[in-house]
Amino acid sequence: MSPRHEVTESPLILRAGVLQRYLSSREIYRAETFLSDVSVVDTRIDPKEPIVFRGTLAPIHNGVLVAGALSATWVADCRRCNTEVRHEIHWDFSELFATEPTEGESYPLGDESIDLQAMVRDQAILQLPLAPVCRDECAGICSSCGADRNSESCSCGDGATDPRWDVLNDLNLGAEVDPSRQGAAHRLD
Repeated sequence: MSPRHEVTESPLILRAGVLQRYLSSREIYRAETFLSDVSVVDTRIDPKEPIVFRGTLAPIHNGVLVAGALSATWVADCRRCNTEVRHEIHWDFSELFATEPTEGESYPLGDESIDLQAMVRDQAILQLPLAPVCRDECAGICSSCGADRNSESCSCGDGATDPRWDVLNDLNLGAEVDPSRQGAAHRLD
């Protein structure tokens, strides 16, 4: 009886036999994997939810064209009210894997395998919002009293401003400019 070998390799690494099957058949390759440490600012791919890969692999001159769709779930705190936000995202992609890759344009194609992990990670990062909100209508937290304006009202009102900005109220930004003075700051005469 031969010892049982567990597969510890990512399903996003296709070895020669599997790779050849999908290159010759144009069959859709499906895989689910978990990625950790995929984030932008404070938005991150949920490491407890799988990233789902569906794609085809097409041989081209000196490479393989990988095209398909990905889906994942991101998690973040709303930038306005600080509540947790979870959102499932789906997107299409098309990437080139080349025997002689060009940085920023293609991914490396191994002699006996193709590793889709870096491409999936890069694709996921590009889909993450920089400033997520729980919903477009989120009223946020009152800057004066700290009340969550989505669930309670406060007496501060919208007119409350930081007194350090009051000096700007004295500026007359609508004043006419003397035409003879336009561009004068750069003249040497």
